[in-house]
Amino acid sequence: MKKITIAYILGVTLSGCGGGGTVLDIATQPIILKTFSNGSGVVVGSPDLGSAGGPSNLVIAASDVEVAAEVAGGTLALTATGQTVDGKYYIVTREGTASNGVFLTVVTEGITLSEDLREYTAMSLVTINNELGFTSSGSKPTNLPTGTHSYTGYAVVSAASEAGNGTVTLTANFNERIANVAANIPANSASGNSNAYFFSANGMNINVTDGSFSTANARIGEVGKSPYTASIKGYFAGSNAKGAHGLVYGNGSTAQMLGVFAADR
Repeated sequence: MKKITIAYILGVTLSGCGGGGTVLDIATQPIILKTFSNGSGVVVGSPDLGSAGGPSNLVIAASDVEVAAEVAGGTLALTATGQTVDGKYYIVTREGTASNGVFLTVVTEGITLSEDLREYTAMSLVTINNELGFTSSGSKPTNLPTGTHSYTGYAVVSAASEAGNGTVTLTANFNERIANVAANIPANSASGNSNAYFFSANGMNINVTDGSFSTANARIGEVGKSPYTASIKGYFAGSNAKGAHGLVYGNGSTAQMLGVFAADR
């Protein structure tokens, strides 16, 4: 992953048949989706985060796969050190030490999806030994709706030497079980990035069993230049899939760009 100062990344302005049904509550051990040549990787899990989020789905990209697996499995205890709330939006900073002695900081920007504050969707910036990674997370969905629904939210893309924040739109057709996503990261965003970035994917498969969506045919890159081919793994979140979150990572053997997003409807 990349060595990037993250102080400004979260300074964003938050702004038929076959579909729907009950989502099964499937408990899984962390699964490594991707390992890059430098030892970093992408891990997915379904931990119970207790007071930090309850039963959740989580996708993490980090420089240390071992630590990523602990986060994805919910076995790493993190202590909240700061929190701000603005309506349904919130930012929480948590810190902890992995079993291998590595110290990490997790800064989470989330959206509360329910009035009782128990359901959420979020993205996080994870620093492990000053290396930046991303996490997308959200409450496990209990059921999926029918028809077509649009989600809007925020996104971050990290490149070789900078990261930028912007907006994301996701459209899900639960009857056809497909979803499309597009993120726009303008130059000179609040993160201070010099270049504009994007990621996008059409025809992502929606898995109605666990409420996930995925594709290996996404694109991520700098605007005006040839993009990288990428994969997306994400989940709908909360009752009636009111939220969505996901992680974007390159298909190549080397860690290139990463993207993360969280949105609601």
